[in-house]
Amino acid sequence: MAALLLFAKDVRRWHPRCQIRILRVLGTALGAGDKYNAKEDLTEEGNILRLLVRGWDLLRTAFLVQRTQFTGAARFDTKFVYPEQACREALINAIAHRDYSTQSGIDIFVYDDRMEVKSPGALLSTLRVGDLQELKGAHESRNPLIARVLREHRYMRELGEGMRRIFEAMEQSDLEKPLLVSDGQSFSIVLSSKSLFNQREEDWLSLFQTATLSRLQKRIVVAGIDGKELSPETIYKAMNTEDRDTYDLEVTGLRKSGILHEIRSSSAAQQMARNKRVPKGKIPRFRVSSQSLQSSSSQVKPQNAATFIRRELFPEETGVFIGNLASEVGEADIRSVFQRFGTVRKVTLRRDMRPGHEGRYGIVWFDSSAEVEKALDGLYGFRLNDRELMLQRFRAKRTPPSRPTRRRPY
Repeated sequence: MAALLLFAKDVRRWHPRCQIRILRVLGTALGAGDKYNAKEDLTEEGNILRLLVRGWDLLRTAFLVQRTQFTGAARFDTKFVYPEQACREALINAIAHRDYSTQSGIDIFVYDDRMEVKSPGALLSTLRVGDLQELKGAHESRNPLIARVLREHRYMRELGEGMRRIFEAMEQSDLEKPLLVSDGQSFSIVLSSKSLFNQREEDWLSLFQTATLSRLQKRIVVAGIDGKELSPETIYKAMNTEDRDTYDLEVTGLRKSGILHEIRSSSAAQQMARNKRVPKGKIPRFRVSSQSLQSSSSQVKPQNAATFIRRELFPEETGVFIGNLASEVGEADIRSVFQRFGTVRKVTLRRDMRPGHEGRYGIVWFDSSAEVEKALDGLYGFRLNDRELMLQRFRAKRTPPSRPTRRRPY
């Protein structure tokens, strides 16, 4: 049976549901009947090797939100909302370890806020969701012959490594950890498009946007939110590493940029550790500077209370300007397109009153600047009602400084 599933020319003779079904769902839940909201529903079938190639091509090109951009390395790169490696490993895991004794296929649901890869068959009795979620290295294959062939063909590595790579890929993209679900009849891997940082942490990071922070440095800065004192142990935990070279590299960079300040020397920390009888690594030694917050807030002088409230509720860095909208496009249409990238707080639409122009333009307000970046990346070249949207970050109009009037001499 393993040979037939892997190599059969017409696998439907042996397994009628050896297939992958991918649905793009508008919203965060799949409706039924009159509320059925699957925008796209495509199926790829065939033997396992065909599914690994054609199924991934279908998911990658037709369903994953992406854009092609020109990078500083003088080349074009494709960027995904979900990490490419995490999606591919989740697909391989479903194909290799699904229960082929059931007449069901693999279902992949692409929602506005997440992607679920659902494979038939519950976890084996020797495995627990908690152990997999905590990456304890637990592994066992339901289909050992299939897994062996896929390893020999370099589709898989050692058992248990695929799950670890999924978690690592999501972490490196600063996205929430994957969620693993087993309901007794199926096993699902859920990949979220939500940022690892909440809104308060995003606001805190925005204070340091003038500095070029690495992914790990951002985590250190978030750990020191609101002046919290940081110990070496806290910094290691924030970076999720125990490597000393990584610690030295990231901490030194933050100290040179003036963001991380030493509040206690190494010798003072050693003395305090002796007095408290705790490891030296637990003693706080650093604090993230909040001087940029103080300087920026002292310069804010709104002209009136209404302007101040609008800027506080809808700061310009959380807005996306949309141009070239068709006249019939409404607020609901805009929300359905943009809500997959984050929380849409407000949509403002206006008629284009310029001579010779027909249509509308508008502004979409998100919760954070990170969601704005996702929308700009994901909707590059997107067409709505046969019109390609013109997207850019919202910029409020600046009032030009008044010029002194010159008196004409008599």
